Amino acid sequence: MIYFIILKSREKSGIIDNVSALNHFRSFPPDGNYSSIIVEVSVFYEYLCSDSRRFFIYQLLPTVEKLQSNVVVNLIPYGKATTKSIGDGEYIFKCQHGQNECKGNLINACIIDSVHDNLIMLKIITCMIDFNTYTNIEDIAEICCDEYNINWENIKYCLENGRAHRLLKLFGSITAEYYKIEN
Repeated sequence: MIYFIILKSREKSGIIDNVSALNHFRSFPPDGNYSSIIVEVSVFYEYLCSDSRRFFIYQLLPTVEKLQSNVVVNLIPYGKATTKSIGDGEYIFKCQHGQNECKGNLINACIIDSVHDNLIMLKIITCMIDFNTYTNIEDIAEICCDEYNINWENIKYCLENGRAHRLLKLFGSITAEYYKIEN
């Protein structure tokens, strides 16, 4: 999977344009204080993609941990999946790396929707991705949620009530805006 990172910058007082943001990063302030800059990073990925795994574990999470108050991460789990509507708000997903990837993407969608602390959300998903070689994805997700004191039952409810499918459909639409998927 080729993933995109879309960077947007904004000041804590409001949005600034990308040229202004670039100038902020090019010109080092005399006091070295970048605390007013927030970089928004959108990451398009697939749950079972080995490139995504390496990126999350070795680049994304360590960077976000260092820049916590200056970065917001938007995760879009979908990748090269396809979505088929079967009516009544129900969808079937076909993922590049199989049904376990679809299940992981669905769980990730629920975590993204339910966990409002950006760093904790990223840590849980990175934890899952780090252990994504195990076949019981729900067990791994529960362990990772417990590790960061997030109630697994809320995530499980999202999976069971259809919300996960609607979220993944939305992530598919967002992905299609940035990446043309050949079917």
